[in-house]
Amino acid sequence: EVFVMNADGTGVTQLTDNYDYDGSPAWSPNGKKIAFHSSRAVATEIFVMNADGTGVTQLTDNDGRDGFPVWSPNGKQIAFESDRDGDFEVFVMNADGTGVTQLTDNDGRDGFPVWSPNGKQIAFGSNRDGDRGDREVFVMNADGSDVVALGQQGIPSSWGG
Repeated sequence: EVFVMNADGTGVTQLTDNYDYDGSPAWSPNGKKIAFHSSRAVATEIFVMNADGTGVTQLTDNDGRDGFPVWSPNGKQIAFESDRDGDFEVFVMNADGTGVTQLTDNDGRDGFPVWSPNGKQIAFGSNRDGDRGDREVFVMNADGSDVVALGQQGIPSSWGG
């Protein structure tokens, strides 16, 4: 389930309550919405809700698994990973679920996208260089062009850290 709390750990509030898995919540830049993935649909899909847990809306709907949503800094788009094409790739869509665009396309697993603070690039983890077990960090333009390997093992978590 998805919960929120104050920075000091007080005021824990449960926002979702269902039998299925809800996870990977991501705050919109203005703090009014939370994107998350859930298995409450036929497959794992991306949902968005108001910050108080009301107004849950399903954004994706396909036979693949969609997950790990992250808002663009301007709040107009959401990047996420999906295996709708047979293996995990990075996608982006408008914040209302329209305009889904695949940004990566290779035999490795691309996922865990993170926007740059200016919204011009997206970092992501991938094992596209051959080792199925180890992921390296890559960065690309927000339109999927100019993919560059940063050579660090792991998955990106934030910029500048």
